[in-house]
Amino acid sequence: MTRCPVCRSDHVLTRNYAKRVGRTLGTAAGIGAGVSATLKGARIGTQVGWVAGPPGRLVGGLTGAIVGTLLWGVMGGKAGATLGEVVDEHMLDNHQCLRCGHRFSEPSNHLVIDGHFTATPPPEDRGRNPDEGYPGDYPEAYA
Repeated sequence: MTRCPVCRSDHVLTRNYAKRVGRTLGTAAGIGAGVSATLKGARIGTQVGWVAGPPGRLVGGLTGAIVGTLLWGVMGGKAGATLGEVVDEHMLDNHQCLRCGHRFSEPSNHLVIDGHFTATPPPEDRGRNPDEGYPGDYPEAYA
């Protein structure tokens, strides 16, 4: 659950603007890139529909074209939405408090020191003196 860092309210709106735009642009790009796949799907559909005669070829070709277009559109939309979600969470103030109006990002799990991101140490290394080193060449967990 996301809380406002200013007023601690639970009434927070997640805006997801970049995710929506990314999904729309990704779907359009996927459909555009799927034109060759659509033609190939139509060709395969007509070959499969050959068994049922001329009506089968027509139905098979149309079905192949539609499925090819939809498949590329869905894949492009999913890729665009995933990219947009990353932009929302890491670059934009994606959350807005409905109580006080404050806009903010979700805090990350990384420690920020002087503007540089450093990874959180793994649980087995917490509390270990970094100057000691490991016994032997590798940590005991990897031996």
